[in-house]
Amino acid sequence: MESSTTFEIARKAARRFPLLPRTVALVWSAAPGWNLAWLLLLSVQSMIPVGQVHLTRVLVNGLAAAIGKGLTWDNARAPLIAAGLMGGLFVLGLGLQSLAGWVSVVQSETVRDKLSLRLHDQSIAIDYRHFDDPDFYDRLYRARAGGAELPLAQVANLGSLFQSALTLIAMAAVLVRYGLWVPVALLVGTIPTLFITMHNSRRLYRWARESTPRQRRIWYYDWLLTARENAAELRHFGLGEFWKSAYQAERGKLRAERIAIVRRQAAGQFAAGVTGLLAAGGALLWTGSRVLLGALTLGDIALFAQAFNQGQSLMRSLLQNAGQTYTNLLYLGDFFDFLDLEPTAAGRGGVVPSAEEKTASGQTARAMGINLEPAAGAESEAAPPLDALPVSLRLENVWFTYPGSQEPVIRDLSLSLEAGMVTAVVGDNGAGKSTLVKLITRLHEPQQGRILWNGRDVRDFSPDDLRRRITVLLQVPMQYQETVTTNVRLGNLDADEPRVRGAAEASGAARFVERLPRRYDTLLGRWFEDGVDLSTGEWQQLALARAFARPASLYLLDEPTSALDAWAEADWYARLERARAGRTTLVITHRLTTAQQADVIRVMVGGRIVESGTHKELIIAGGRYAEAWKIRERG
Repeated sequence: MESSTTFEIARKAARRFPLLPRTVALVWSAAPGWNLAWLLLLSVQSMIPVGQVHLTRVLVNGLAAAIGKGLTWDNARAPLIAAGLMGGLFVLGLGLQSLAGWVSVVQSETVRDKLSLRLHDQSIAIDYRHFDDPDFYDRLYRARAGGAELPLAQVANLGSLFQSALTLIAMAAVLVRYGLWVPVALLVGTIPTLFITMHNSRRLYRWARESTPRQRRIWYYDWLLTARENAAELRHFGLGEFWKSAYQAERGKLRAERIAIVRRQAAGQFAAGVTGLLAAGGALLWTGSRVLLGALTLGDIALFAQAFNQGQSLMRSLLQNAGQTYTNLLYLGDFFDFLDLEPTAAGRGGVVPSAEEKTASGQTARAMGINLEPAAGAESEAAPPLDALPVSLRLENVWFTYPGSQEPVIRDLSLSLEAGMVTAVVGDNGAGKSTLVKLITRLHEPQQGRILWNGRDVRDFSPDDLRRRITVLLQVPMQYQETVTTNVRLGNLDADEPRVRGAAEASGAARFVERLPRRYDTLLGRWFEDGVDLSTGEWQQLALARAFARPASLYLLDEPTSALDAWAEADWYARLERARAGRTTLVITHRLTTAQQADVIRVMVGGRIVESGTHKELIIAGGRYAEAWKIRERG
């Protein structure tokens, strides 16, 4: 059990303190002008209660004197002026509060947008390998729990702390005239609140960290119950009650744990409140006795009571803000941990082709009938168009194991993709076929071995530069809830209308697009109004059009025909041959009829290539491929 001593709490708070200036700098840089205006308004507002306390004394003493001497204009002038000034301060306070509220909204919206941008930039920049690590999802969940709100909340809390401190200092200056013991009584009466708040904040944070996996599972159950992707199977198999019960059971445990923590917190706060009440009662008894002895006036006791009461309130607010600052720092550690993740898959050097590489590539391209002459406005000869250079790719003795796993998915694999040829990789589920795409595109890095692009290690390329040379069709392509044109252009944001339509024609998607209500301007999906859904095969053809829209040297197609019937499959392959124009192509498939069309077939088992050859050669060899083909024919 963690110690809850004063020393232990202070030590843990000090360890988190460096995050405080970093948070302030982050928020300040997002909207410096609005932050300054907000700070000035807080400073002015902090002085209004002090003025009202002073005017209360003048008002009470003036009224007492006027009552004693008779209510004449001369006797009533002072209390009336004091009352008028108090009303003016009250109106000023309301005006400043409204103005501060408007400034705060503008400030917070500006800062929120800037911080969200930081989170999005980081989500894009971090290595893909993190998304295969369960621990990362816990960190991401905690970072997103506060997201752009947490740094903003921390600065807002610091603003309240600043305002309360200024007012409290002024109040202490008012009260110290009655004795140095008065500010001390304020401190003694309220400081238990600080340590109770910090101790409970630490306990609540520890619980939140430990329960993160369960909170993510609750989110998962909620997604299963509410998302369209799951709605059909949920109903077909009657799974609604099952997932609802799982959700309620997990929520019940977390709810009970949270309530127990808050119950202990409430008991501690009650004890702290009683301590403050006793301090206030003692101070007021002392003041009353001084009035009876004639040492203080009625105005003094009114000032003292109001100032002490406000002082206690301010002290509690100050210490609670300090406790909340500590709480926020606990959670900001998770936020900054996420922002501090550094991408590791950087390039080791330039990517401009050598003279020998350019010469060899040019000879290969001319033999294939590919035109390397740059069009007007295209890249110079020193950097040929990225989709113009034929590429040969070789994986040499590659090993790869996913994070958190003990079993390698790829084992000492060596594989060549010859320039301009179609290579098909076939194998059982779990053989490691789809992992090849992640390794070639550097979404993951092999633990051993290397991957060569025209003889050069792909780690010499930056990931972005390498991926610009590759087009990919994923096994489960995205279904973007956008127009047809946008769905295709997402493969190449520079694609103009002719290229979009050409890519759709090449993939076969143009045939169903022409039947849609607004053709290429039709909104797809069911998430938004007027959206039109597609069949699985049509979504796959559209994803292929997205791949074809991208200028690239290498095509990586993962299960491109899995949703197509036999007639569409034959048409698809003919279209691929026309669209790729001799570019190097890797087709990952479990359909032997697709693999049959390739220039060379590689059979993958347990992360290794066990057979290679053309369809005819593999049938003659009588190995695993031939056995699978016979099963297919018998079926």
